[in-house]
Parts: sequence; C-alpha cells; structure tokens
Amino acid sequence: MQVLQDFPIIDGQGHSAGDFPADILISKMKELGAVILRNVACDKYGFIALTERIAPGVERGVAPNSNGLEFHGEAYYTPWPPDVLWFYCVQPPEIDGQTLLCDGVKLARLLSPNARAFFRRNGLVYEMAFEQSEWASYFKTENRDEVMNQLEAFPSIRARFAGDTLHTRYTTYAIRQTKWGNAPAFINSLLHALDSTQRTDIGDYGLRTEIPPAILSELQGWTTKFTYSLEWKHRDIVMIDNTRVMHARRPFRGRREIIAVNGKARF
Repeated sequence: MQVLQDFPIIDGQGHSAGDFPADILISKMKELGAVILRNVACDKYGFIALTERIAPGVERGVAPNSNGLEFHGEAYYTPWPPDVLWFYCVQPPEIDGQTLLCDGVKLARLLSPNARAFFRRNGLVYEMAFEQSEWASYFKTENRDEVMNQLEAFPSIRARFAGDTLHTRYTTYAIRQTKWGNAPAFINSLLHALDSTQRTDIGDYGLRTEIPPAILSELQGWTTKFTYSLEWKHRDIVMIDNTRVMHARRPFRGRREIIAVNGKARF
C-alpha cells in the first residue's frame, strides 16, 4: 500500500472491484478520511456495484467544463450532503485535472483563535437555484406543494418557487462534527461558493455571509499548504468521507471523464 500524503493508495492487484473486501475500504476511510483503490478490474458497472454494497447513491457526472474548482464539501449548500463521496476515473485528462483533497479535521485544528471564534459566531448563508429536473429528481416528485412540505423538515432552509426554478437560502456552520470519530472538521462549500465563475444560468449560487479578508486569506493559505494532489489513472476509485474531507480540482486540457456517486453509508 502506498500513501498519497495522508491518504492511502491500495493496490487492487488486478482483482475485480466487485470482490474487493469492503471492510478494508471502510476502515481506511474512517481512519484517514479518504482512500484510493487502484489497479482493479472494473468498468462503470462494477464501480456502481461496489458503491451499492457500501454506500449507494445517485450516479452523476462532475462539473463539465475544464475550469478549476475551489475546495468544498459536496452539497454543503444544502441540509442533505452525502456521507460518502465516490469518484471513478473513466478517462484521465491529458494535462493536469488533478483532484485535490484537504482534511477538514486537520484544517480545523490549524485555524487561528480569531478564525474559530468568527465561525462559532457566524453561520454560513448559501443561496442556490435548482432547475426542475434537479429538484424533481431529488424529491422524487414534480409537485411543488409536496416539495415545500418535505422542506419543512429542515428549519434552517427557506425556499420559494419562481416559475419552474426552486430557490433556497440555507444557513449552516463552517465547522461541524464528523460522522466517524465525532471530531470538529472545517467542512463546507465556503470557498467554492465565493468563486463567481460558479454561478448558474438560472440564478445565483453563492455565499451571502461576509468573510473578513484576513480570515479568507488564512483559509486559502492553509488549504494551499495542505493540499493532497491525486494524479488520476484509468479505473481509479476514490472513496471520501464527505463529513471530513473537502475536494477541489485543477484546470485541465483534453478529455476528462469522472463518474461520481453521492453515497449514503450502509455502515
């Protein structure tokens, strides 16, 4: 087994991903926050079968453009971020396009007292717009009244419809407890939501909390210093504790195809 900085790379030795012991992946992810499975006999269907055994969810693509993406926990602009985030590499890019990982537990320990105090006092307020296909898929209905009824279960979110678009305003905190280990972790979509290039065509996506420049600079400094860069190889599988580890992406050239699954842990 190799180690990508703090994250282990497990050599599957050509075995089928479907037969790979789940307990090894689970234990390493719980311990370190992420694990990379390499050199396995696996296609897209084998990957989905593996996720179904451990942490199933909806298969999706990743951001389709070739731009870089800032650090974020997956779907932390909503009250329903996944427990586990999966990636499967169908085609690595010709140039760059590395996925970057940052341990939110380590980051929370490194924050200055001033930054920790700020995030204790101030929630993060995200605004987002969802197209009909997105909200209908998640809520499994096209009935707007049913959607609003389901959202009543989340008092931290305010929602309204404008035409077919669902607009949400969600308040949460930057530092949260991990699912496995109950440790404080800096896990959120703050840096991603502040990136103006990530606005949608149908409405605003962004952070409405004003972050002091000194604290923002501190965050950018720590995430740059403690970035772990994954050079993708064909058929790599990555399993990430989405309650602990943030991810980002470097810009790239050439075709890059990564399949993602937002998983709910069975363990």
